[in-house]
Amino acid sequence: SAQAQQSNGSNKCKCSSSLLARFNAKLIQGEPVVHQPSSFCPLMEIIITTKQGKEKCLDPKSQLGKFILMKKQKHRESGAAHLTTTSAQTSSSNSTRCHVASSK
Repeated sequence: SAQAQQSNGSNKCKCSSSLLARFNAKLIQGEPVVHQPSSFCPLMEIIITTKQGKEKCLDPKSQLGKFILMKKQKHRESGAAHLTTTSAQTSSSNSTRCHVASSK
């Protein structure tokens, strides 16, 4: 099983080599944690917490992984100045609601 591992400041990823490709979303407690690639780990990692309190690593390329990343992306960009290209190009209501976020 893929267990999330604590990083001790070493150049290691938090997830072991095996990732969960499938997981029942109803068994996830709280918000999944997404770690972007960094100098510590070249991989994108998604860590979920089960209702039993165990941390598991989810494959970002899996269907659930892609769904979580899409949700996180939409949440992150909800206050951003730029809009993402989506299949809903016919609606212009998004551009009127767009406001400029403080620069990072």
